[in-house]
Amino acid sequence: MKHLSKLAFAHRKVVLLLVVTSLFIGASIIGQAYFFVAVVDRVFLKGQSFQSIIPLLVGLILVLAGRSFFTWANGRLGVRMAARAKSYFRNAVIQKFSRNPLQVSLSGQSGRKVSVLMDAVDEVDGYFSSYIPQMIQTAIIPFMILIVVFTQHLYSGLIMVITAPFIPFFMALIGIMTKKKSEEQMEKLSAFSGTFLDTLQGLTTLKLFGRSKRQKDEIEKSSLGFRDATMGVLKVAFVSSLMLEFISMLSIGLIALEIAIRLVVYESIAFFPAFFILVLAPEFYLTLKDFGSAFHTGRGSTGAANQLMEELDKEEKGVTWGEKKLDVYALPPRLELQNVSFRYDGGFALQGIQAEIPPQSQTAIVGRSGAGKSTLLNVIAGLIQPNEGEIQLNHHALSSYS
Repeated sequence: MKHLSKLAFAHRKVVLLLVVTSLFIGASIIGQAYFFVAVVDRVFLKGQSFQSIIPLLVGLILVLAGRSFFTWANGRLGVRMAARAKSYFRNAVIQKFSRNPLQVSLSGQSGRKVSVLMDAVDEVDGYFSSYIPQMIQTAIIPFMILIVVFTQHLYSGLIMVITAPFIPFFMALIGIMTKKKSEEQMEKLSAFSGTFLDTLQGLTTLKLFGRSKRQKDEIEKSSLGFRDATMGVLKVAFVSSLMLEFISMLSIGLIALEIAIRLVVYESIAFFPAFFILVLAPEFYLTLKDFGSAFHTGRGSTGAANQLMEELDKEEKGVTWGEKKLDVYALPPRLELQNVSFRYDGGFALQGIQAEIPPQSQTAIVGRSGAGKSTLLNVIAGLIQPNEGEIQLNHHALSSYS
């Protein structure tokens, strides 16, 4: 998550605009509550005429319009930041793959790489479009509301201060589970994508050798694994929403009970501040609750981000070439393979290949499917470096030629 955070706050202009729009949203929430309570107080308690509250109604409409506009602007800024971040990650992955395409194609399933380029990049969207804007709002709006509540009634403000930390506490607990589940889901999606694409690419060969039934079972197994992982993430999301709703409801109930006792029994608070606090309290907890949902989304994005960073941080094994020139007008070169070995990451290996191919000879490489014929040709062509041994052209190392 540190890399995502660093990338997000690198867009300083967007972050500054998010802060400004959050301030205006907080001000419009307080203004909306004030105008609404003022209208109710003057009409139902003071019995004023409709004409006398027209300025208040106009103010209420303007505040509602302003809140809608700034909320929309805040969302648009988040979407713009997400688009830039996805473009950055997608270009970085494409550049990494294009620098040495053959090496990339040899290391792992091509379908898994497509999944990283498409699905993992798209999964990062929620961190920038939802989590960052909501985090900035949560850092500003609840404090603005809290300041106003303290000016109206001390004990209601204290209840808010005491109950508010319970939401981040449960949010952190559930976030740990969410991160693990989302990483598992992304891994299952990559495995499913890799298996499905590789099966499509080799469908003709599979049918030719009568292995299509086995691959069908493999696809079904990968699909069911991804389904179960997705259901696990949704289960955690539902539990998270339930707990946040429960804590918010209980906290608002405590504030309403305390105000009702002071208003009705002790008559120590007037109707206007009491109603004003009751209108602001749900907004206070709504912001915290929305941050809990956004935090769940942000933690889900970290699984995809880890997958992206793992791909981008992989060591690139480039092919080295020298300065020696090969005379193209002379006889074809003499080719020698001296104890050449090549191993895929955790997979198939060519070991101890010894061969000598004289000029103007005809040589065939024969073997069953998957024996390594294409791999050997790639090694001879110099497209991939052998792990051991050496290939020589006219008694000089292949890597010494340009």
